[in-house]
Amino acid sequence: MSSILKEFSCCCDGQIQLYYIKENYVEETLDGLKKAASKLEAFFGVPTRPVEVMVYLVPTRRWYEQLVVDVLKVNIEVPSRESRIAQMQRKELVLLSPDAYPSHSIYTYEKTEYERLLCHELTHVYHEHFTSNLEMTPRWLEEGLAIYLSNQWRTDVEFRDPVQRAIQTRELPSLEEVENSILLSYIWGWTLVRFLDVTYGQDLIKAIVVQGSDQAVYEATRLEKEVFEARWHAWLKAERAIQS
Repeated sequence: MSSILKEFSCCCDGQIQLYYIKENYVEETLDGLKKAASKLEAFFGVPTRPVEVMVYLVPTRRWYEQLVVDVLKVNIEVPSRESRIAQMQRKELVLLSPDAYPSHSIYTYEKTEYERLLCHELTHVYHEHFTSNLEMTPRWLEEGLAIYLSNQWRTDVEFRDPVQRAIQTRELPSLEEVENSILLSYIWGWTLVRFLDVTYGQDLIKAIVVQGSDQAVYEATRLEKEVFEARWHAWLKAERAIQS
């Protein structure tokens, strides 16, 4: 264990290891992670080997930055933006404790929003566990699945509002634009996942995740890219994407 973590206590529940300094929000975090794990196992299926995750619940932004850089080995800007409260890398997650939100973030704690955040991050862990090739997975699928399964698409204006405006003005992005843009992958990825779910079902999405390639969607649907895009656009124009 890194010497940085010597100040942390640890509690374990099944495949979840939770490290913390202050006990505030430990119970809420553990309960939220367990709830998310149950939901993801219902979607992906119970894995043959446990999906293990290590979570670091930190009390200040200084701790957040230190663990992201020194434990996760993720190169982030320091000082980090106050909008950054979670960083996942492989099977490790650094979380800014909601106890620190008033002084170290732009957010206020709300239980269901916090649970959606935990589900979003844990979706990435399950995605990596089940896919055969994460490196070849399109960003829109990786982020879109996390936003969709966590239900953030239902409530977060940063995901819903741009989609609503584009549907109203009929200014929809092409698949190529979504594939080549980090921002568009976040905004539109969930609509593609929802389109796949509503049109083809969860089993097809799981097959796409397992295959893990940029062509998996078209091979699974047996559609050329242009045809798939046209059907996605038609579905969006019917405003089905934003119906909850």
